[in-house]
Amino acid sequence: MSNNEYDRQMTPAAFVGLRRHCIDLVREAIKTEYDKDMLGAFEKTATRAELLPFTTPVIKTFMGIVGFWNYQQDHEPNLVYFIRDATHDLNECINNSDKVWFAPRTEQYGEFFKPLPEGFVAGRTPVNIVSSFFHYMWNRWCEEECKLVFGWNYKHFWGKWCYHQQKFSSGAAECFYAELDMGNQQLLVEQALQCYDEKLHNIK
Repeated sequence: MSNNEYDRQMTPAAFVGLRRHCIDLVREAIKTEYDKDMLGAFEKTATRAELLPFTTPVIKTFMGIVGFWNYQQDHEPNLVYFIRDATHDLNECINNSDKVWFAPRTEQYGEFFKPLPEGFVAGRTPVNIVSSFFHYMWNRWCEEECKLVFGWNYKHFWGKWCYHQQKFSSGAAECFYAELDMGNQQLLVEQALQCYDEKLHNIK
């Protein structure tokens, strides 16, 4: 499958995996090359990047950054250049991804992007999925998590959650999930798995 086809066929759950993978690559590079102050500054960018919408310019930005990383691994790695261009593109994407002139520095490296393994979005057992979802909803779900999962439109979903929480003494999580369409169900479950599925490499 070409990268253009991968982009067009990407599911919301795959987008969450790509977004997390991209941000984690930049984070690990900063940890290796710089001090805690630089990492602290990046975490503010990372928090905002987690809210980026599921759109083609955003997908291509993440693919370009990951592609640039892959290119460097096949040539002579330079973490300083990678961090410089990756953080630049993330910040530009946060502020300008809706502009017609938006063009990430790393866009040319999209050809070196390799589709993520199926394990990023699938391959978990039903028990893992259900357990992760309920652990997430019981222990971690809050308005900030709602922002991370649903992005700019999170207030609509937070309102739904508050309604079900007030209406039902138990079972709010099940009712909330049942009202979501399939794409948003995938976003919610993927975040739960990222946080609680022990089979994943990038547990939060």
